[in-house]
Amino acid sequence: MSEQNRQKPNKMSASRPAKKVTGSRPTKAVTGSRPVKDATDPRKVGSSHYRAVPAKKKSPLKALLISTVALAAVAVLVVILGLMMSGLRYTQASDNAGTTAKFFGWVDKAGNIDKGTLYFSGQRNGTAKISAKDSSITYSNGDVYVGEMANGFPNGQGKMSYYNGDVYEGSFANGVINGKGKLTYAGGDVYEGDFSNGVSSGAGKYTEANGTTHEGSFTDNMKNGAFKTVYGDGSVFEGNYVNDAKSGAGKYTFASGDVYEGNFENDRFSGQGVYTWANGEKYTGNFTDGQITGWGKYEWPSGRILEGQFEKGVFVRTETEETDDNEETNEEEGSQQ
Repeated sequence: MSEQNRQKPNKMSASRPAKKVTGSRPTKAVTGSRPVKDATDPRKVGSSHYRAVPAKKKSPLKALLISTVALAAVAVLVVILGLMMSGLRYTQASDNAGTTAKFFGWVDKAGNIDKGTLYFSGQRNGTAKISAKDSSITYSNGDVYVGEMANGFPNGQGKMSYYNGDVYEGSFANGVINGKGKLTYAGGDVYEGDFSNGVSSGAGKYTEANGTTHEGSFTDNMKNGAFKTVYGDGSVFEGNYVNDAKSGAGKYTFASGDVYEGNFENDRFSGQGVYTWANGEKYTGNFTDGQITGWGKYEWPSGRILEGQFEKGVFVRTETEETDDNEETNEEEGSQQ
């Protein structure tokens, strides 16, 4: 056969050889498959030995209870948020005297107390109603304050009317009387002047109900330092006080015209001093417990002088006498004392 007439080889002979059976993925053996339940399996549906457990149904009452609690919680939250948006607050503050005030009520947009209740502990106990509109604090014990305030306490100028009848008008600092003010006592006494931490301290004037006035420097509600006291009967004392008692140098002018000038101790003449009677007679010497006691000199307007030892206002012994009749002089001296 010529090459032209030679048949071309069949394409099958040039195709990709088929995979051998031996190279294919082995199939699962029957022995490895899941066993099939037969009709005799006691677990089959309908068997008296196997029944499907039905799903538990929720109790309508329990579901209602849960829904109610959830709604109540939401309602409470809404109410709280609403109250807070309206200005309801709970705050706490302390004054300069150690009193703590817990406030529950409403505040304004700036956060300042508007109205509500104060609960106190510490130096002051009890409660109080506060109102910014009335600028007032009404305490449970009967005290009433009207004036400027801050954080639930009097602060600035104001008036405090106490339950016992006392009235203070003046300056406050964080709940405590401080600065200039006037305190009028129920009994009629009046103090006007400086205050510090709730007590009279500094320059001031105390006027008693009977008309007696004390003007000078106070410390812790007591007269301390230089003072002028004018008594209701017209007597006048000018001198030094220590803890409300005349002590040190001073001058006492009696309403009768008599004058004592010298040293004082515990409100009495004590030590060296000069006592001049309104009639011109004069004693110069020592005093003890308000009486002429010790060495001294007694002088008369006539010029007579008696000098010696005195005991409780009585002349007892002389060293020098400038008189012609000692016995007569002694009798006169005894009558003057």
